[in-house]
Amino acid sequence: MVIFIFVELFRVLLDYFKEERVKITYIADATLVFTFKEVWIRFSEPSFEPVKILAMGGAMLAVTAVRTLAIIYSPDRAKE
Repeated sequence: MVIFIFVELFRVLLDYFKEERVKITYIADATLVFTFKEVWIRFSEPSFEPVKILAMGGAMLAVTAVRTLAIIYSPDRAKE
């Protein structure tokens, strides 16, 4: 699972050097992968706390909403 985080961060760096800007969708993808990994780890712990998992789930929903809005109101999409 950690490899996915590195792939997402590598993709952000490549995009930054190519276009000299960072797309928020790449940052949101990396955040979602990292948060999903943390939730998965919390579920496997013997003393898992539902409140923390719900909080992380709420954070994932918020990041997903930001990513969706970034796609809808993308500057690349406005050019078309």
